[in-house]
Amino acid sequence: MEKFFFSPHPSAAADVPLLFIPGWGFDSRLVRLYGLFPAHNLILPASFIDPQTFIDDLYTFLNGHGVNKIGIAGWSMGAQLALESALALADRTAFLELYAMRKIWPAREIDEIRTGIAAGLADYMTLFYRKCFLGYKKFYIQFVQSLQEDYLARIEQDTLLAGLLYLEKYSLPDRVPSEVNMRIIHGRKDVVAPVAEMVSFSGVSGEIIPHGGHLVFIDTCT
Repeated sequence: MEKFFFSPHPSAAADVPLLFIPGWGFDSRLVRLYGLFPAHNLILPASFIDPQTFIDDLYTFLNGHGVNKIGIAGWSMGAQLALESALALADRTAFLELYAMRKIWPAREIDEIRTGIAAGLADYMTLFYRKCFLGYKKFYIQFVQSLQEDYLARIEQDTLLAGLLYLEKYSLPDRVPSEVNMRIIHGRKDVVAPVAEMVSFSGVSGEIIPHGGHLVFIDTCT
């Protein structure tokens, strides 16, 4: 089974497709639920993300379908993967958007998350999802009614732990793809990736949404 799929939009311009990379514990069904990125034809991950194989899987998909140019938008852990993907595919990346990307995840926080998952995956993830949606009550209700139960049934502990290992070992690169047009977007009220830990790179525009929380893409991509 392919790790990605195309999601065309009937009113989208015939431009490069946009790859959206969701964050830890989420999948790409958020796009349809909230009508994200309506101006783009999309490439979406087909399941919850394994960061260890993500870039190799992306290479395989793009080459297999003859896709020579993409835009990339990543959220939270997905933003880190988006930056890595853009560095690896600089000649094929038209633009890059990083949402709620955190400079570093402290080891203490990662350990606390591991402990919470070990104590009860469903209970921990339920609390985590609620935390992510702070400031987005209407969207949280939609998520709970449409996706949360299925998420809790499908998501595997190994997948979550692989994501935590990736976050634990991640370090900011010493360069960014200078030839790629980049944007960084963060919510001032983000409690998962605090705005004080927002990434910044010389020469790259950054935007802070005053009322935005961790799901800041909802404020800019619907």
